[in-house]
Amino acid sequence: YKNGEKKNDAGYPEIVEEFEKNFAKYQKKKYALSTNSGTSALQAAFFAVGIKPSDEIIAPALTFHATATPIYAMNAVPILADCESDTGNIDPKSIEKNITKKTKALVITHLCGHPCEMDKILKIVKKHKIFLIEDCSHAHGSTYKGIKVGNFGDTGCFSFYPTKILGAYGDGGFIVTSNFKIYKKLKR
Repeated sequence: YKNGEKKNDAGYPEIVEEFEKNFAKYQKKKYALSTNSGTSALQAAFFAVGIKPSDEIIAPALTFHATATPIYAMNAVPILADCESDTGNIDPKSIEKNITKKTKALVITHLCGHPCEMDKILKIVKKHKIFLIEDCSHAHGSTYKGIKVGNFGDTGCFSFYPTKILGAYGDGGFIVTSNFKIYKKLKR
């Protein structure tokens, strides 16, 4: 490593571990894990919550394709829900209409820094006992009723692509969670 950088027990520079700890603290989550992109953060989140082939995952119809394409990598089925005309965010009414016995998760995108209607969405995921994965790639630091996005779901996924709110040179991603079982699977 350059300039005397030290490696941690996981084999990557300590500065990465420090960034993970600081990002978790900023998000008020127990755990944060860096990834090479927001897309891989989402795919890891789908893996960590136990998505299996043929499971259905509801996703917004209006989002960057990377919100839904990792679903295909899991051999699962994306079900597109309509979006609100004023915000572009996923419409809770459409989420409810699209839930079936095969639905295992919901992925939402807080589009252009505008948080989704979390009160309604949280009622839906609780009622149907499905996982909630937040795609926060467009909303670093955005809040819903004083709570940062990424704190409502089982995981919050972020992108540090150069065009994002918090961009990095090249690319990068992050996942936050407070669930230790999910975190252990994310580390794999």
